[in-house]
Amino acid sequence: MEQYEVNEKPGGAVGMRRRFVRAALAMCLAFAALSPLGAQHHVAVPVEQDVYEILENARLRGLCSQLPAARPYSRDRMAGLIDEVLSSEPKKNGLSRTERERLEQVRSGLFPKKKGFDVQHGTWYISTSEDRFLLSAQAGLGLLAGASGGLWHNNSNSLAFDIFADAYVNGDIGNNISYDVELLGNITRNPLTLRGTGNEKTYYYVTNNGSEYYNHDASTDHSEPPEPVRIRSYDLLSYLPFSYKKFWDGSIYMADSMDANGLSGWPDGTGFGFGMFAEISASFLEDHIFVRAGRLNREWAAMEKGASLVLNEQARPFLAVESTVQVFKWLRFSFLTGILEAPNSEYLFENGENDENTQHTYQNAYSIDMVDIDFKYFHLDFGTSVIWPKRFELGYMFPLFNKVFYQNNIGDYDNLNMFINLKGRWPGVGELWFSFFLDEVNGMSRTNGILSGLNVFTYDRDMFTLQVGTRVNVPWVPFGSLSVRYTKIEPYCYTHHQIKNTPWYYNEYISEAYNNNGSCLGYYLPPNSDELRVAFETKPTAWINAALSYQFIRHGADHGERQVDGSSIYSELNPKGRDGLRSWFLQDGAYQWYHIVALSGSINLRKNRVPLTVYGTLGFVYTWYTDSDGALGEKGSFSKITSDNPLYDEYPTQYGAVIGAGVRLFF
Repeated sequence: MEQYEVNEKPGGAVGMRRRFVRAALAMCLAFAALSPLGAQHHVAVPVEQDVYEILENARLRGLCSQLPAARPYSRDRMAGLIDEVLSSEPKKNGLSRTERERLEQVRSGLFPKKKGFDVQHGTWYISTSEDRFLLSAQAGLGLLAGASGGLWHNNSNSLAFDIFADAYVNGDIGNNISYDVELLGNITRNPLTLRGTGNEKTYYYVTNNGSEYYNHDASTDHSEPPEPVRIRSYDLLSYLPFSYKKFWDGSIYMADSMDANGLSGWPDGTGFGFGMFAEISASFLEDHIFVRAGRLNREWAAMEKGASLVLNEQARPFLAVESTVQVFKWLRFSFLTGILEAPNSEYLFENGENDENTQHTYQNAYSIDMVDIDFKYFHLDFGTSVIWPKRFELGYMFPLFNKVFYQNNIGDYDNLNMFINLKGRWPGVGELWFSFFLDEVNGMSRTNGILSGLNVFTYDRDMFTLQVGTRVNVPWVPFGSLSVRYTKIEPYCYTHHQIKNTPWYYNEYISEAYNNNGSCLGYYLPPNSDELRVAFETKPTAWINAALSYQFIRHGADHGERQVDGSSIYSELNPKGRDGLRSWFLQDGAYQWYHIVALSGSINLRKNRVPLTVYGTLGFVYTWYTDSDGALGEKGSFSKITSDNPLYDEYPTQYGAVIGAGVRLFF
């Protein structure tokens, strides 16, 4: 990487009225001169890239120091971590030749190698000369084409495809500031299969005895209660369950109606989509202070890649301002405030809600803060997050004021959450962790309305997610690791009742669910679920990835006659009468059970001077339902729903294979 220096010429501004401008310019130049390093890129390394898995493996083996819990990392941060691993002394857990080659290959792709056109990466790069203030730009293009199909025993076969082009420009402004702008357009088809409809959604909740509670106060709100909404529940049979993340933003233009009326929330047929990512990032004091403003994918507080309960990489991106301050080598503080995006989800609603009021229902901001403490044998991170209707709320934006205290000061209007992650580590052997995300908790049993005992797994009011996991090093296998984790999501966790009469939204219902653009911000499973996941991952050569995984998932039905309340991200636990509502996992209605086995891999052909990556997935799914013998909401024994059961049409047994393949050019 070429080295540049800032040209610090004195400003020529004169006149009393320009003092402020001169002072601001001087401050900017001073910050630009703080770093002794040369041309650096501070734009993000996407969280989807497998280099994060490589670093997790290196950290597990004691080959690098602390990994920040707020991702994505900047390219400069990533380069520093890779250099640290490459420079680690040979020892029992040291790098093999294959592993070293892989890291060097990843490292070389972080920064431009030369000015002009680079055919291997599909980029064109220019920059100022070494004796001038650094300005650089790199323009590039990426292409992806992939298809996935499900072959099912009952002939409910399905085929989907995604084709998109990604054009971007990024570069540096001085030594401390970088920028990135990406535009993508795609052609896609992802047919949905209707499972059924659910009878719970906004504004109302049906109790176990059949009475209804509406989310408004009739004594002060004399309008008619909103009509209860039925929510359609779909399967995406072209992909493995809970694995697909859409590429497009907002809406899809359907090919058979290329006008404003052709906008759709989901491409059941062929459609055309678009998207945009952008960021401006800055690093000061040798990366002790990092600031980013942008719209991109993130993952915070994940004990392994894709495992976060707080802000998961499967969540949709959103525009936010964030910062990480490294106080000591082992202590960091991160905070973020952004604006969440409304879902185009009218295709989900069977009645009672149209696209217009769907959009204004989801007008939220999101703030999170996190303290990250990491030592050789121990890791701890904790923090708070909040969903709040968009307004100029300084307390949530201010990083040093606790959000729980602040909400108590301004009134109970918003959706507060807390989280904590604990991890113990034995370098070279393995690590063990515990994660906890608290949405809301009652924690006490009640008898005739009187608190009678501690019980946090029985009531719908106890809304939380917990995870325990372990990851062990597999020696003699390049970047080999075996991980096992169990995750339990209680009913209604990540959801929230719609509220009215909030500041700035007095006459509107606002949903404060922990969702963004129709997807959960936290874990990728819906509420009232659990999962046992076992995965083996390796990079057998410098150009090949391979992984084998098994998932055992159970989830309360969110549709049909025996649906279980609190099992959808659109569920709402009404504040009236909620303290006595009980949940009995697997024993209070119908539950879907999954066995999923998946083999995935990719081959990068750049070694043969072909800028192409080929990837593929082969998976097998077996799923069925159980039902309890009691009334909904009451505890009973459960058994499998078989073909001789009248409920079988709503809750069938299915098994099949999913095959996906694709190519990435210049990625």
